[in-house]
Amino acid sequence: MTQRNTSLDLTQQNMERILAENEELKAKIIELQVKLTASEQQLDGVRLSSQYFDEQKLRFEITSIRQLTPRIRAYELRHPERLDLPKVSAGSHLFVPVKLDSGESIERCYSICSNPARRDVYEIAILREEEGKGGSKAIHETFKIGQLIYCSRPRNLFEVHGDDRPTILIAAGIGITPIKAMAQQLSRQKKPFEMHYAGRSLEEMAFQERLKREFGDTLTLYSAEDSQRLNCAEILRNADVNSMIYVCGPMRLINELVETAKAQGIDPSRIRSEAFSAQLVESEH
Repeated sequence: MTQRNTSLDLTQQNMERILAENEELKAKIIELQVKLTASEQQLDGVRLSSQYFDEQKLRFEITSIRQLTPRIRAYELRHPERLDLPKVSAGSHLFVPVKLDSGESIERCYSICSNPARRDVYEIAILREEEGKGGSKAIHETFKIGQLIYCSRPRNLFEVHGDDRPTILIAAGIGITPIKAMAQQLSRQKKPFEMHYAGRSLEEMAFQERLKREFGDTLTLYSAEDSQRLNCAEILRNADVNSMIYVCGPMRLINELVETAKAQGIDPSRIRSEAFSAQLVESEH
């Protein structure tokens, strides 16, 4: 009888131990569930964003279209759920999908010209070229407010140096798009720079009124209509010996600047350039 009672006691003790362990396990499970819920709440934005932003493409909604000049339109691109966009630096660009009149799908490369500090919107400005391959014409004719498009993730092959050397920014025509973003980034960082912007006429020069308000004497405008010419030799002659020079415009301007720099004994590595001819690639979409 004593042996049987002892066995019962051991069984009861084992059951109590198992129950105690179960209670401890339940408590740990509840604790983990609480932590997981908190983590999920913190990641809600990221998880929602991932529904729209994969590793290759970003989904945008066109939320605004503005006529900047007779031939240039600005397009604002936002996340469809108004989440923050990936951070960019001045000089970044997107590949934008375009369907031509022929039915062919292509992608065109356009600089992000909005202030790089903004995470709510990317802005691109597109010059309509009647004699081009048709990409800019198709965008002007088909892109509408509310339309959804899939673009590449931002890339930057025209980035501003990170140190405190002075900067000279030179733009011609639609080449103002990355240069504008550079000026805004440098201004926010309180770094020294000067800006030179040339065009056919003031009417044809996108953002010129805004740039005058924002940068004042830092900006010099050159209107061919008013017989004002951007003088590369003079700009380089007056430049600080340590300055970095960024130019975006037609190849003839870039070539003139580089040749002038060589003639003045300026190290070519101080000049960084980007031609404004939009790149074109075949699209599989």
